[in-house]
Amino acid sequence: MEILKVRPYQLLCLICSFGENGCNGPKDKKLKELLEKIREFSSRPIMLTCNAGDVFSYQDPGIEEDTEEGSEFNRTRDLEILHKLDLMPGAILPARIILFRIFDKILTSSGVCGQCAKAKKGYYEKALRDFIAGSPDWNTGDTGFYKLLKEGKCSVLNERKETDFAEEKKKSIAAMYEAEEISVRPHILLCAVEQYAEGIRPPFTYDNLPEMMQHIIKNPDLKIKLVPDADWMMCAPCPGRDPGLNACIQAKGHGGLTSQLRDLRVLQKLGLKYGQSVKAKDLYKLIFERIKTTNEICTLDGVFPSVWEDKCGTPNAEWTREGKENELYKKGRELLMVDLGIEPEKIINGK
Repeated sequence: MEILKVRPYQLLCLICSFGENGCNGPKDKKLKELLEKIREFSSRPIMLTCNAGDVFSYQDPGIEEDTEEGSEFNRTRDLEILHKLDLMPGAILPARIILFRIFDKILTSSGVCGQCAKAKKGYYEKALRDFIAGSPDWNTGDTGFYKLLKEGKCSVLNERKETDFAEEKKKSIAAMYEAEEISVRPHILLCAVEQYAEGIRPPFTYDNLPEMMQHIIKNPDLKIKLVPDADWMMCAPCPGRDPGLNACIQAKGHGGLTSQLRDLRVLQKLGLKYGQSVKAKDLYKLIFERIKTTNEICTLDGVFPSVWEDKCGTPNAEWTREGKENELYKKGRELLMVDLGIEPEKIINGK
């Protein structure tokens, strides 16, 4: 897969071009090519190269793409951007993650692109206002964020169309009802418990977990196969799924990392492996016996900003530090032991 080598300032110029030219975006040939490649594949890896010298000299791109303000200005601008993004010269990340972080961390070009005439006109800030206008979930990176980036001609990232979700929902639900075993990635079995506690029941728009739960309550001997990644049977209608990669792109583009770690933590707790199939009732009995709280599965207590940030890891980390637990999971666990016919005393006694 081609890795695009991009100067940090070029990404800000790309955003700025929408403020200057509206939905027409960039006029510069280099920026047009960059935008086309990102739109073509929004998870395309980008290497942020910068004339940093010292121990990072191995990735120095030279001054060929410096703008007319001069090498010192360009070098300073690139380093200022990397500093605000908390990334090192030569860092390689999917395009969507870098763009999400820019939108999050660089809210103004002031102090970054000061000598640039276009920066002085506020084009960058205008583009940000246009991009984020009306987004209900800006801080979480959920569907609102994906919507603002994909709708209309001004999109930077090409995501799935709203019209695709209903059809995918219909097809995947039909496949689940016909299947001899249901394919599920491990950690979302815990998510289903929380949804159940919240009273979420079919039909549900963004995944098939409520439908799965009702299905296995009626058919407790139906097998569940533990699979990696954002499997189609459960995640087909999710706006945060990349069908081409079978990947989770929630949490501002990097949901795959956090989701995979949770999956593996669940497998380790259960003593199971990918590819194994277990009767639904037996599997949930094992889950309720060995995973009494989500703290040990979902806590992500790192240094932020980070590609490990997401909306589940932070509260679980706080609950862990405070000696608390996820009350939704606790409630859902109690409800489902009843509805799945799992006797609580056998769970408590480990039988």
